[in-house]
Amino acid sequence: DTVYMTYQNPNNYKTSWIQNDNLLASGTNVNSIKTITAGNYELKVNNNGCEKSSRSSLEVKDKPDFKLTSDTSACKNGEVVALKVDFLNSVLGFGKWEGFGVDSLTGRWNPQSNKVPNSGPVEISYSSTSDFGCFTKKSLTITVNPIPAIKLAADNSVIEIKGPAILTASGGTKFDWSPAATLNKITGPVVSASPSETETYTVKVTTDKGCVKDSSITIVVDEEFKIYDGFSPNGDKKNDFWVVKNIQDYPLAKVKVFNRWGNVVFESETGYAKPWDGTYKGEPVPIGAYYYIIDLGSNLTPKSGSVTIVR
Repeated sequence: DTVYMTYQNPNNYKTSWIQNDNLLASGTNVNSIKTITAGNYELKVNNNGCEKSSRSSLEVKDKPDFKLTSDTSACKNGEVVALKVDFLNSVLGFGKWEGFGVDSLTGRWNPQSNKVPNSGPVEISYSSTSDFGCFTKKSLTITVNPIPAIKLAADNSVIEIKGPAILTASGGTKFDWSPAATLNKITGPVVSASPSETETYTVKVTTDKGCVKDSSITIVVDEEFKIYDGFSPNGDKKNDFWVVKNIQDYPLAKVKVFNRWGNVVFESETGYAKPWDGTYKGEPVPIGAYYYIIDLGSNLTPKSGSVTIVR
């Protein structure tokens, strides 16, 4: 540090500044000097041959010298960072950390602290004061990277068995999905889920800065057994087949359909894997009401009723 030695000289006397018997400066307007060097100093003041002097000694003590952890970055939801001080001399002094999110004594910096912003630079400083009052302060910058702002959605939150449901996520550059069993893939912002029962899916999103967060969504599978009472097999690809909802839960089921005279116009294979398309021997049956019996197997009570064909 710089030390200033000053003489108030209202009468403009001639001054001479001396260090260790060596003249440093002299003149009528030389009323101060600055120095960083230890030694014995003398000021001589001369007024037309009348002279007076004053002496003082300057002792220079080392101040603390250290280096800090380099500037770094961290995610807002990241782990605690242990900041370090490496002293470069033997003057340790009393140290103190300052800044948002840092423990003043240990230097442990918590990015999840409420005082730490969600993103942007945070300045952390460390100061050390020696027993002689010599003081050093240095700073470092930690850049806080934001956590992913995830948007997670499904085109349908309630689906039939094996739906599927299209799941879409945003907010990062990398997407990892689980559980994998009923997904068409486990990476990427868009996946297709085909669960046979209600399932919760989780996506882990990673930003370009490496910050990670996960989010979950539940897809409800409608497992209701339902026999629809009509369909329109007209070739428009809408409601062209007679659907018995969730009949796959009864793998031994057999379906028979009768016309009004009791003649069989349709009989399924076991399981009703191929639903009725409203034809008999390849020809469309007339519009109107038909009657059915669904044998669910396993000694379960058969289902019966009517189904109407419209075109």
